[in-house]
Amino acid sequence: MPANDFSLSLIVGGVRSGKSTHGERLTLALPGPHYYLATAQVQAGDREMQARVDAHKKRRGLQGWAGCVEESFDIEGVFNNAPMGSAWLLECLPLWLAANAFTPDTPMQDEAWVHRRCERLLDIWRSRKLHVVAVSAESSLGLMPMDAVGRRWIDLLGRMNQTLAAQASDVWFCSCGIPMK
Repeated sequence: MPANDFSLSLIVGGVRSGKSTHGERLTLALPGPHYYLATAQVQAGDREMQARVDAHKKRRGLQGWAGCVEESFDIEGVFNNAPMGSAWLLECLPLWLAANAFTPDTPMQDEAWVHRRCERLLDIWRSRKLHVVAVSAESSLGLMPMDAVGRRWIDLLGRMNQTLAAQASDVWFCSCGIPMK
């Protein structure tokens, strides 16, 4: 693909499916410079989540990466300031969605809100001619949650994945460490 075109690769899969590793490989194969946008929030005292974040940092190191930005809320602002034509690994969409759609100060968001946020991101990526590899979780392979909040979460995640997949250059599904296009 020419360096001046927008591109989006969407990677979905379950926990520990190999999404992140595949995303890192795909991003580093794109024209650079390469950036990592990490959306995880670690709550005070959450050692298990901190260990996950630390493992990601250790695995990727900084070799090949021009930088890493940690932002859970305003990823649009990060991308608006991204170098034109740069390559980005967006890790991970479900954590960004949770941080923004389920805030204590606002009512639970709906699917139209998710669609608007995705369209806003797509517009920014196109205008900045970014190459984005976005990592998400597959929403429809597990059990239906028993409570309304869990069901809303699955609906929002599914809508986000569908909206982005419809505009993606390629979509990958990872399972057991094997990426499938």
